[in-house]
Amino acid sequence: MSMSAGRRLILLFSILALCIVTAGAQTRRQARQTKPKPDEPKFEVTVTAGTGKEGKRLLRESARRAAVRSKFFEETGKCRELLKARMLQGAETVCKSAVKLAEQLEAHSRLERSGAYEAVGHVMLGQQRHEEALDYYTRALTAVEPTLNETSAELAQLYGNLAMTNHLLGRLDKALELYRKSGKIYKAAYDDFGKDDRGDEWVQNMRQSYLNSLKTLLGFHRAAAAEAGAASEIEEVEKLLNSLP
Repeated sequence: MSMSAGRRLILLFSILALCIVTAGAQTRRQARQTKPKPDEPKFEVTVTAGTGKEGKRLLRESARRAAVRSKFFEETGKCRELLKARMLQGAETVCKSAVKLAEQLEAHSRLERSGAYEAVGHVMLGQQRHEEALDYYTRALTAVEPTLNETSAELAQLYGNLAMTNHLLGRLDKALELYRKSGKIYKAAYDDFGKDDRGDEWVQNMRQSYLNSLKTLLGFHRAAAAEAGAASEIEEVEKLLNSLP
């Protein structure tokens, strides 16, 4: 069963809003993970490259990489702000620039590349260029999938992006498969995250953001199941929704 134009438009903008919220949550998590604790000692690291031709080459390469990384984060910030403002044409140019920079980063910078691909996917989705969105979301997943586990909210988010885009394309069987994967991982992330530090306010805020994302995703999952006429799946989704706080 195909969606009406009105329902498709509502779903589209709901998805875009969800993407922006979850991207912000991921940013906060990265900031928390990389921010030094107040009592952590700080060290200065000096790299000695030597004074010969090879040493100078290494210094130039180090400076080039630092410049690329700095420019990448600058473009990423602009991309995020344009997305939040839903200035999608401007965002496309800036976010694609961030992708080019991300592809020049070190091989271990998987999370940065994934985030850059994902942002362009959000832009494509907002412009109703669904096949292009699917391509970028697939790249985002491929970039980090080997490094994430089944309790990672980031992995759930990436599967959710793919699920909702397939939903918009009317590929309901694939959408349902991906909704199931995403929902399972979001639930595991919610149950597992900060389980030894539940009194921490930040942990509580992150768990709440996972719960909110899970509930929103399950709403889309239920809609896809209804369109597919999958009565037993609707029942399972509603059972899970009713079990959540």
